[in-house]
Amino acid sequence: MAARRRPSRARRVLVQLLSVAAFFVALELALALAGFRPLTDSEDPYVGFAGLPLFVEEMRADGGVDMVTAPNKLSLFNAQRFSRDKPPGVKRVFALGGSTTYGHPYDDRVSFPAWLRELLADADQQQTWEVINCGGISYASYREAVLMEELLAYEPDVFILYSGPNEFLEARTYPGLADTPGVLLRLGAALSRTRLFALSRRALPGGNPERTPATADEERSRLAPEVSTLLDQEAGLDLYTRDDALRDDILEHFRFNLARMADLAADAGAHMILVAPASELRDCAPFKSEHGPEVSEADAARVIRDLAAADALQGADNDQAAAMLAAAVGIDPRYALAQYRLGETLFAQGRNELARAAFERARDEDVCPLRPLGVMRQMILDIAREHGASSVDFVQCVGDETERRFGHRIPGAEQFLDHVHLDVAGYRLLGLALLERMRDDGLLTLREGWGDTAIAAVSERVEARLDRIARGFALRNLAKTLGWAGKHEEADRLAQQTLELLGDGDSESHFLRGNFAARGGRLDEAATHYRRAIAIDPDYTDAHLNLADTLILSGHPELAQPHLERTVEQDPSLTQAWSVLGLLLMRQGRLDEALQHFGKALELESDNARALNNRALALGSLGRTDEAVADLERAIEADPRYAKAHYNLAVLRERQGRRDDAIRLLGEALAIDPGYDDAARRLAALDAALPR
Repeated sequence: MAARRRPSRARRVLVQLLSVAAFFVALELALALAGFRPLTDSEDPYVGFAGLPLFVEEMRADGGVDMVTAPNKLSLFNAQRFSRDKPPGVKRVFALGGSTTYGHPYDDRVSFPAWLRELLADADQQQTWEVINCGGISYASYREAVLMEELLAYEPDVFILYSGPNEFLEARTYPGLADTPGVLLRLGAALSRTRLFALSRRALPGGNPERTPATADEERSRLAPEVSTLLDQEAGLDLYTRDDALRDDILEHFRFNLARMADLAADAGAHMILVAPASELRDCAPFKSEHGPEVSEADAARVIRDLAAADALQGADNDQAAAMLAAAVGIDPRYALAQYRLGETLFAQGRNELARAAFERARDEDVCPLRPLGVMRQMILDIAREHGASSVDFVQCVGDETERRFGHRIPGAEQFLDHVHLDVAGYRLLGLALLERMRDDGLLTLREGWGDTAIAAVSERVEARLDRIARGFALRNLAKTLGWAGKHEEADRLAQQTLELLGDGDSESHFLRGNFAARGGRLDEAATHYRRAIAIDPDYTDAHLNLADTLILSGHPELAQPHLERTVEQDPSLTQAWSVLGLLLMRQGRLDEALQHFGKALELESDNARALNNRALALGSLGRTDEAVADLERAIEADPRYAKAHYNLAVLRERQGRRDDAIRLLGEALAIDPGYDDAARRLAALDAALPR
């Protein structure tokens, strides 16, 4: 009889490993049956904050209970209402995300949840659908995850998540994460989703679940209960600077939150749809550009000079402009504005694929990343696949629609009102994409006869909710926001649309158009809009003041006097009025009197950058250069994004023979305001005078 062969060593090890794995799987199942929850159901290891409930109870006349949006949340969320106890036969959909889910710059009436709500009601008549809009202005994934925990109590059938644009809005720190390898971070995140890990954490010293929230969060970034964005702070864009390590931490946190929400939905028996968000590529210059960390000062100056020279060539010689921009990108591929200008020039040449790549790199190198980064798209699609969720690649949808309409795949102002917010047709496109996804996932059956005619009827109903006036007000507010953020070209475009919607009788729209025309150096056009605003509203103080300023700058100081007198009479405490009066006297050659008025302005507001800049001009005209330089440096310190102060200081540095400083300051002025033509021309002239 032949001897039995002993199992090989490798086989014995494999059997042992499988036995151990089976033991832990069985233990995990036992814990699940016992109702034990993973840590990720209740805890975020990256950030901690006390969430406030979005919905509160309200009694109905029939004795039932509705959940309604809490009053203290209505500044960030749409008013929504649904029954606490889901009626039989109802399918409940919760849409989560930021301002795009909200429907900004409009509201829920034309948001993508509203479109889906109306489309479902018509397309699937076999069941009743509720679609609740839980989009919160400026909400990022870590706040959306907390909100999702609240919504689990209301018997959800479907969750839709449109997340990504807001991940970099709030200040966060990640103690210890920067030194932890990404593989270990992902392993830790995976383990934290198991019940066995939660049991082990509680059993270890210091793992007591009864510890105080402050102690539990001691190694996490601590956030306020409600959103507080960096852009809302006085320094605004200046708080953003290049930090690759922080960016990687934020992206890792984003990945964790997506996985956590997908698992929460699965545990609740709800279907999850993750949407990869789209953004504007054309017609949206970067919010802030910084040179790469390895780029020398000399190379940085070279890039700025090439940008200025290429800008002067745009339209006249696009081939030469493209060559200069390609050279600039070759020197510093991380300077976002250079990538964007290259994209513009390539697009003008019809080289669309190369243009798209440059526009995408400009988006990803923006130091103030208010558009979802390219890596986020793949991350969302991967998480959906890995965690059994569904997905909609809205980047692909928008690209397909752009190609259908315009023959290229570079979305711009034709579909986006700003960097991330869609027009009404764009929200409709997303609603339809979600309807198709739900159909393909077997969640609904389209009724017989559903098609283009039915969709057109739904579109007519939804679009009728938002009349011209409501659209105009929404776009006007958005134009003001973009102007504040320094996006003057985009803001001017919206202000023009606002006037078309609201009609010629809207004084505020004329005022906005005047502001943007003045910033672009179109002084006659600016004066026309300011005069129209005053004709509509004779007491419009800011319009009188800005008109006076424009008339002085355009060489008509005698016409400015009555407007300034009206302004000072209405508000003698208005700093800018005294500053512009000083500017008027300066243009009349009355420099000593001008200095007195600038002094009055600075008595009212000692760090007023405009008054400091204007006083510096008067001091410079009197030959008091050192004092003028000191005022301009104070102006830049008070307002680092005051491009005119950078320009005027550059002029003085050039007169002092400090050409390198002048070039640097002109570059800074252009980085702040890429449309600053005087700065571009002066920089190009300085560059042409350099020895070759």
